[in-house]
Amino acid sequence: MRYAIVSDLHANLQAWNAVLTDIRSSGVEDIICLGDIVGYGPQPAEVLSRVYGHVRHFVLGNHDAVVCGQMDAACFNPDARTIIEWTRSRLDGKAADFFAKLPYAIEGRGFRCTHGAPLEPRLFRYVIEPEDALAAWEACSEQLLFLGHSHVPGLFVLGSSGMPHWLPPQNFGMEEGKRYIVNVGSVGQPRDGDIRACYCIYDVERESVNFRRVPFDIEAFRQSLEAAGIPDGPSRFLRVADQVLAAPLREQLDFRPPETAGPETETGKHDVEKLDEVLRSGRRWRTGAITLSALLLLALIVAAGLFAMRTPRGHTYAATAPTDLAGLNPLPGTECLDEPEAVGTMGPKNRLRHWTVMVTDPERQAVLCKPDASSEGKGAAATVVRLHSEKLAPMSFESAPLPARTGMRFTFSGSFCKQGFRSGNVEFCLIQTLPDGTEKLIEHRPLDDLKNDAGWDHVSVTMKREDEGLHEDGPVRLVLRGEFFGEILARKLSLMHREYHPQ
Repeated sequence: MRYAIVSDLHANLQAWNAVLTDIRSSGVEDIICLGDIVGYGPQPAEVLSRVYGHVRHFVLGNHDAVVCGQMDAACFNPDARTIIEWTRSRLDGKAADFFAKLPYAIEGRGFRCTHGAPLEPRLFRYVIEPEDALAAWEACSEQLLFLGHSHVPGLFVLGSSGMPHWLPPQNFGMEEGKRYIVNVGSVGQPRDGDIRACYCIYDVERESVNFRRVPFDIEAFRQSLEAAGIPDGPSRFLRVADQVLAAPLREQLDFRPPETAGPETETGKHDVEKLDEVLRSGRRWRTGAITLSALLLLALIVAAGLFAMRTPRGHTYAATAPTDLAGLNPLPGTECLDEPEAVGTMGPKNRLRHWTVMVTDPERQAVLCKPDASSEGKGAAATVVRLHSEKLAPMSFESAPLPARTGMRFTFSGSFCKQGFRSGNVEFCLIQTLPDGTEKLIEHRPLDDLKNDAGWDHVSVTMKREDEGLHEDGPVRLVLRGEFFGEILARKLSLMHREYHPQ
């Protein structure tokens, strides 16, 4: 079972929609919400409606508790109190009834979920200091605790030393003899300096926890706040966004038609003299329009000629020698990929044989392939692939499609390094194209936990043995992709055909 565990949505519809989309593409089977669906944000009814339709399990948060009368808003700060009262006015009795029925805790197989500290969860205490973590572990017996409330993702780990250690967000596998408290962060109100929504995926069988960071439309959220007329003080991430995101090019305009029609034009009979004037005016207009059209056509022809003289700027630099998909499938135990050539900066006239590059903005994004200095004198030449982005925008580096059959099981791996990484997310994944043309995410590994400017990290992912390989025929490809501001370096990219289970 794979759970998506989300918390502190806070009526941010843009963030929730982005996270829900990410959840749907991540092989998650169930969603647990740790509370605070409303409060602070401008769209409580819309978010609650969407969450109600897609989330199976809930615990009550403190803002939700105020809405249903189980907590007094007097303990909130002035902005939070103002907004929660406004929120109440935007929800009907069904919302209060829904919140009133929610539990304060959920117990799973070896794990527990609460909004705040599990000791007397209706008090919504924070778990921030090591002594808070010790009290939380003493209050319950589960090895793994999930909570939210502070909006700061990360984890406490308790080992043989008996002293809790706080760690920043990072993917991990559970170890025998250790206990964990995981703060899953906030979907709608991130407070750790990262402006993306945050949540976790817990794989029960693998006993692993992965943190996910998801960008969302911050400007649309800001506009929703302004339209609602509620204070943006609690939305601290907006100040961070102002520092790291480029400002809009021009003032936002409302292009929707007015809700009420303008004054109607008087209608009536025209006498003959006025009708003649209208007809003459129409003939003059048609003559002018024909002349203007001819001039525009001439201008377009000239512009097209000038454009044809320029070097075209494509955003996708496809492999020059794509794989023959009708060829033989690789034998188990063999490497399926060729090393990228060290050709320098990729472009329309400088492409790779078996790898494809996609950039959103060639002016501010680039992919460079250069020799790996660390491999000199150590056998076959290796290549470092550098993905460089000067804006928060998608880009990818992927292998040409490789033939694959039902029952094949793969391992893919690589070494990665972040440099000058400011914001965004990156993932390393294996994707299959099915016979009907749709794409299926087979396995993926988020690289968000890689430390910035901290050297190389090796990543290896193997398809689950219990799945007995691919379920359908169809080519697969190895993909490094993301939407980020900064640089990600990759080397020793590998796709190994591990074994074959004929079906």
